[in-house]
Amino acid sequence: MYSIAVNLRSPREWRRDVQEFLSRLEAALGSRLVMVVALPSPSDSLYDSNVLVVLDELRPGDLKTVASLTVGDVNPLVVPEDDKQAVEAFLLAGGRVIKRRSE
Repeated sequence: MYSIAVNLRSPREWRRDVQEFLSRLEAALGSRLVMVVALPSPSDSLYDSNVLVVLDELRPGDLKTVASLTVGDVNPLVVPEDDKQAVEAFLLAGGRVIKRRSE
């Protein structure tokens, strides 16, 4: 089960790109996808990224896989589930949890 939050003040095209990216991530990574946090607009950036992708763990090829799934101006940062600092930083920068797997 996931919780979803969408910032409706974000540009419509950005919301569509993030939703399409999320759909691609779910199809490619399934239950390994723990959380996706998107900053309010594609021009916002943290660690040179505007979307945080949290996986259960990082495996060889994950970065390449996620990069191949990007849409529009989506520029992802991929981290393992135990990287709480990255999640906190994205949330403090105004990011919204787009998808979160419940425990």
